[in-house]
Amino acid sequence: MKRALFGAFVAVTVATGGMVVTAGTAQARTSPSVAGMTVHTADGQLVAAKLCQPWHDKNTFGVRCNTNRAYYAWAKCKNGQTATGVVTNSNRWSYAYCTSRGSSLDYGKGKWAP
Repeated sequence: MKRALFGAFVAVTVATGGMVVTAGTAQARTSPSVAGMTVHTADGQLVAAKLCQPWHDKNTFGVRCNTNRAYYAWAKCKNGQTATGVVTNSNRWSYAYCTSRGSSLDYGKGKWAP
């Protein structure tokens, strides 16, 4: 019985892991509409477009930068509130979710962490 339960647990874990990987792969693709979005430093300076890759949907702004310097996603939500993503580095994604503020995305920026 324990072996059967363990086998089922492994199967569910593998299946779920596959779904997560697929979802992550879909999110990492950048649509042509994202090309016009920009990434700025905290003091407003434009970051080189090749260094950072922005992403967004109707509720979320994400950014990843190919650098060891710490950065995060920042989003202005349609209700006027702001949302921030986790501080990260090394080409990892940071996402700012306007749904956490009960709203949808107005626009977003990538910012360097202080």
